[in-house]
Amino acid sequence: MSIRNWNHGWLRAIAAGIASIALTFTHAGAAWAEEPSVVVDNGDGGIKPPHCGAQSAQIRVDSYDAEGMSWCFQLIQPAGWISLHATGSYGVVNGLSQPVRVGVQHSSGRVFWNVVVAPGEVAPVMVGEHASVVVELATGPLGGASGASTSTVAKGRDVSLRAVSGGGMIASTWSGVRLRELDRDSDFPARVAATWRVLDADDSSGCFSFAPVGDPDARLQARNGEVSVAVGGDQRAASWCVREGSTPTSVVMSSRFSPGLALGVDQKRLVLVDQARAAEWFVDQPLVVLGKPRGE
Repeated sequence: MSIRNWNHGWLRAIAAGIASIALTFTHAGAAWAEEPSVVVDNGDGGIKPPHCGAQSAQIRVDSYDAEGMSWCFQLIQPAGWISLHATGSYGVVNGLSQPVRVGVQHSSGRVFWNVVVAPGEVAPVMVGEHASVVVELATGPLGGASGASTSTVAKGRDVSLRAVSGGGMIASTWSGVRLRELDRDSDFPARVAATWRVLDADDSSGCFSFAPVGDPDARLQARNGEVSVAVGGDQRAASWCVREGSTPTSVVMSSRFSPGLALGVDQKRLVLVDQARAAEWFVDQPLVVLGKPRGE
């Protein structure tokens, strides 16, 4: 799901109305609160949340849940990103001189999309009459990992898995689990699909399972030589035993359901192969950090 074209007259009229109403509340309430009440979870330090009105060059998230109707963010580096959980959001105003990419989550928590806001423009992030959750703001070229792993496999950690040979990230797609060329500049839903939460396997094996952050009930599973993302089934099918690869900082993921087989690649599609042909993986910082609601 993507919202990109802001040139339709009716949509621009709605956006202008949002900006006008929100601007009134923002200036009227510029002195409220010492700390922004939005939940900021992570980022690279390039974007910071100051007070609304502290300067003109800001990114403003307009929200029914914000005190004063808005949360504001300042770019302090040429490029940057910040992860947040801004509920009740209905519009984003870009006061910067460069485009802003907005990661948006449906209030159900299971649907994600990307909105690009041009410099000096405003974009709605609602679905029909319903507000959404802004979960990421990013601007400028950010690139991605190269070379050695930037993280490790550990319970509770979110990671992205990059192929040592040929590159590409493990991603859950409509056509199966595949390798996709992705980095932090890629479309937000695609990055969500390539971010995995590491959990202890449910079979008491001491191995791990991998849940898509956008679908936490599902697991990366392997059976009968096929690799998929599914809910339920034999717990062993979602159990992956991780060992060091021959390439420094890499890992090999062996299937507990199919002894002697490991995660491999066949023309960008993930499959089970014998250990001699097992793919090696660099473990990277996640392509997406989904902020947690306040109180979690």
